[in-house]
Amino acid sequence: MPYYPIQQSFSAGEISPRIFAQAGTPVYERGLETMRNFLALSQGPAKRRPGFRFIADLQTVTPGIDPTQPARVIPFDINENISFILVLTDLRMDIYNLNGPAVDNNIVKDGDFFEELAAWLVDTTNAGIVRYNPNQRGAELNATAQVGSTAAIEQSVTVLTTGNHTFSGRFINQIPGSGAQCRIMIGTAQGLADILDVTTDSNPQFVQTPIALTAPGPVWLRIEMAAGAGHFVVDNLQLLDLAGAGPVSFVTPWTEREIGEIQYALPPNEETIFLVQQNHDPYELILDLVTATFTFQTIPITSVPAEWTGSNWPGVVAFFQGRSWFARTPDEPGSIWGSVSAQYRDFTPGPNPADAIVWQLNQRGAIQWMQGVREFLVATENQENIFTSQQGILKTGDVEVTQQSAFGSAFVQAQEIGDQVLYITADRTKLRAEQQSFIEQGWIAQDLTFPSEHILKGFGQRAVRIAFARDPEQIIWIAREDGTLAASTYERSLEIVGWHQHEIGETGPVISDPEDEPFTRRQFPAQVLDIAPINFQGIDLVVAVTRRIIDGDPKIYLEEMDLTTPIFQESWLQYTLPVLGNVVTGLDHLEGETVQVLVDDAVDPDTVVSGGQITTQREGYNFKIGLRAPCFLMTLPKSGGNQAGTAQGTLRRNIEVFVRLLTSTRPFLNGVRPPDRSPSTPMDTPEPLQSDDVKVMDLGYDLFGRVTVFEDIPKDVQVLGLFGKVDIEHV
Repeated sequence: MPYYPIQQSFSAGEISPRIFAQAGTPVYERGLETMRNFLALSQGPAKRRPGFRFIADLQTVTPGIDPTQPARVIPFDINENISFILVLTDLRMDIYNLNGPAVDNNIVKDGDFFEELAAWLVDTTNAGIVRYNPNQRGAELNATAQVGSTAAIEQSVTVLTTGNHTFSGRFINQIPGSGAQCRIMIGTAQGLADILDVTTDSNPQFVQTPIALTAPGPVWLRIEMAAGAGHFVVDNLQLLDLAGAGPVSFVTPWTEREIGEIQYALPPNEETIFLVQQNHDPYELILDLVTATFTFQTIPITSVPAEWTGSNWPGVVAFFQGRSWFARTPDEPGSIWGSVSAQYRDFTPGPNPADAIVWQLNQRGAIQWMQGVREFLVATENQENIFTSQQGILKTGDVEVTQQSAFGSAFVQAQEIGDQVLYITADRTKLRAEQQSFIEQGWIAQDLTFPSEHILKGFGQRAVRIAFARDPEQIIWIAREDGTLAASTYERSLEIVGWHQHEIGETGPVISDPEDEPFTRRQFPAQVLDIAPINFQGIDLVVAVTRRIIDGDPKIYLEEMDLTTPIFQESWLQYTLPVLGNVVTGLDHLEGETVQVLVDDAVDPDTVVSGGQITTQREGYNFKIGLRAPCFLMTLPKSGGNQAGTAQGTLRRNIEVFVRLLTSTRPFLNGVRPPDRSPSTPMDTPEPLQSDDVKVMDLGYDLFGRVTVFEDIPKDVQVLGLFGKVDIEHV
């Protein structure tokens, strides 16, 4: 009996049940019935999604935050190496970076290298090189293969309080696979490592390690290349007092009901972000790169339009053709104001082409968003328009408005991706991509949810926010009302749109929908309240405010997901111990929870966090700790294999099924775990990830002949294809 391909590509992702009878079509052949916590890669594989890394407990860092109330996260990207995260709660804004709070009391001087290497001593020997890397905005350490080659930076820092501290930073290996490592030393004198002596992995990305400091006063921090040739860039270095560290915070006018309506835009060539909400004055947050300080203030507008007063202010903002554009006040929801050319804060009217512009849309419906791409797009509740001019530059007396489509938009900020604009439709159940068509001589709006129309239509699954991540995979992430995520792998040039669903916590009990009893939903012990994309060194991370039930109580956390970091637990932390050990502290955010643990990449038995720490069975140096995050996929019924016609509607027996894996653990196939250790792997050694074919025998009869793939241990799964021998019942 020959082998048949069961599934050779998963790039269409989870498709709509409306397509389940269309066997043989391209979307069916590449689609799945279910895809949870897997990514549909554009090349075809199904790859497990990495988990979210814990950044901060918002309640601990900022006492008084109510974990049951809404929260908002907004990206503030200065450049590819300097990014901040704005967390908005009721009447408050806190500023974080990827290491945690953007604190004033980080005792490392200029750990972000705003002043290049001015705050650091440089130590090089035998052709070692230390320099400031202007492209990655960090310290570049380059040691050669010569004996005694050194490349290091160091500084004296002053410890203010004793007790638990944490060191963290970003360590980027510029030559992946070289085996190079960095050494982190903290000592009571220059050159000593009597407080901390840690060597990173060869490709650590983010490093965090706890430190107990027993006396106040000066200590020395040193970062150096370990022995051998290597090339690292380091930045975001922090040494924090865990009891005293807090974010830069500002009081805001926005209540918990208003933060979800805030729209934002970054003025070109400024380290500033504009934030608007229609009930309050527009605000700006300014970063001074020299002093690394923030200023939060109302935007100092010259010639404030007469309509902007009281609680009647713009709720939409954008930048286009050298002007700032504001729109949608409560009293005039169809009005748009453009600033003086090249003067984003000046709205002085006048007859000259460069003077401020005021325009009233002559149509029903409030303006929902604006985006400047090749042309200026303005969307309302009912339609999508472009603003053009005969001379090509919008100016007083030369503005034309042309309707392009009539689908209507939700009041959710749109996302620009190249020459397209992604937006959520008015009913929040579709994602559309507005793009210019030279054939149509205008803009058209493609429904990206068409092959998976169910993805935003279930109870509580309407879209709340969009976050587009360009690299390493082009994926559109959507936060949904029930706290889960929908995502689409999107490669327009290849006509690939593949949807998948993601849960950041295991599902709880089924709860009936009180409005429609036949439908049910699940209660999720973990929810994504809001998401945003953050760019860091060319990689787009997804930052989220999450609500988790920890030890029976709701907690609100700031977390981030990096698709290049292969850690497959939720709310995870990674710690490197300076000496061989089995006690890991600093886990207060998982208190009382059962966690999965990897010790030097070996699976250790699950354990419960108690007193903010765990004790593992095996000793090691590198520990990855987090909540369970299983992944699951299910194929569609296949129609081939029956010489008498279609196999649909006939019993099938999967005599043999094998899965082709790439750098993967061996997952369950239809509930059966293949042998997961090779005889050649020594005892007490982690089983390496496999790139091979794994077979499971005789999975029994099934009317649909579906194959499931499931994994719950925290290791990578990448499925290239499924093949097998199938016996078809002949009728």
